[in-house]
Amino acid sequence: MDDIRALLLRFITSFDLGIEHGSFAYEMLVLGIVVVFLALLDFILRLIFIKGLRGLLGKIPWFSSSTADARSKKVLSKLVSLIITSIFIGLLTLPFPDGGAVYGGLLLIARLCQTYFFFTFLISVIDTGRAWMLKQPRYRDNPTVALLQAFKVLAIFLAVLVVISLLFRINMSTIFGSLAALSAVLMLIFKDTILGFVASIQLTGSDMVHVGDWITVPGKDVDGDVMEISLTTVKVKGFDNSMYTIPPYTLVSNTVQNWSHMQRSNARLCARAIYIDISSIRYVDDGLIERLRRSGMVSEVMDQLIAEVADENSKQSLTDDLTQVRVTNLGLFRNYVLKFLERSDAVDHNYAAMCYQKPMTEMGLPLLVRFFTKTSNWNMHETIAANTFEHLMAVISLFDLKIYQKISSNNLASSTEPELKEMLKSKQEHSSADDTQE
Repeated sequence: MDDIRALLLRFITSFDLGIEHGSFAYEMLVLGIVVVFLALLDFILRLIFIKGLRGLLGKIPWFSSSTADARSKKVLSKLVSLIITSIFIGLLTLPFPDGGAVYGGLLLIARLCQTYFFFTFLISVIDTGRAWMLKQPRYRDNPTVALLQAFKVLAIFLAVLVVISLLFRINMSTIFGSLAALSAVLMLIFKDTILGFVASIQLTGSDMVHVGDWITVPGKDVDGDVMEISLTTVKVKGFDNSMYTIPPYTLVSNTVQNWSHMQRSNARLCARAIYIDISSIRYVDDGLIERLRRSGMVSEVMDQLIAEVADENSKQSLTDDLTQVRVTNLGLFRNYVLKFLERSDAVDHNYAAMCYQKPMTEMGLPLLVRFFTKTSNWNMHETIAANTFEHLMAVISLFDLKIYQKISSNNLASSTEPELKEMLKSKQEHSSADDTQE
């Protein structure tokens, strides 16, 4: 800066125009020379930065697009304007070495312009960075992009404070001190913005949610695909095409069920219970064995299970009917379920298929069947699950098992006399079992 001042000063003093030094005409002349010099410098810098540097940036694949090229031009243009304005402030003492009202007015305007160009340059850099991140697969669906919006808001807020400081000649420390005193009020006014900003940082750090994820927020009736994550809102599109708008801190402060891993793995869990009427559970007999041998898969499972039970009894030398291990129709059905799932092409065998009992309830004995389907598509998954359980409920009668169902007026009206007697008998057995437990 000192070299530029010295160069201009020698240039000005080399001419003797007969104008008195310190006069208003002399000040305007020097000011005009400074303006012409800065105009030429602005032209040169724009050739160097906008033409030359953009040519080099154009060789980078991302900057070859028209959008990126336009953004880079805007950033570089703001940078040149900032440099020229800063030089003008440094050279303003040449025409006005003693200050004065004109000097003060021009200095104020120049500082306001400097503030404007600085913060617009900063915002342009933020917008360019955000545009670049949106084009990158690893950042496109990342909440990190939302943080740039926070920086943009912060830049605008600081710009307003600087302008207030320049216009009213208030020291920035005084302004920040006043803001500290009003922090409680500001916390109330900008509560959602502050919470959203902090929540966005937490979402970014924990990598919880991305745009495109299918999420469920229990207790908030939110279930759908994440469409947008911003500083203050998260937009979720429901499966009925409705749009949920929730603050980011809701996702941080509540349990969020993210189904994206399930979708990426292309496997989905199916876990449903079949309630078995406990009165139908019994040991297998020769009649049941004979009937089940007509089915190849059932016969295979039954023979294997009977052989395992016989081997266990032989090892333990168990011969008494009361103590020896015996095959039940429910145990046979459980093994059949596992074999059926094992041979199903719709079941993902990379995950364990299970069939086990849960604690008995007043609705009967829950038999939980748990497996993963080879699809994350909701409709296909439900179709596979429906086909599987429809088959299991249809064949369960072959094992002399019954699915528990509460007695209702419809049941009584449509039942035959033997069925009514069986219902009554089952009810009495349930009552007797309850009395025994008590």
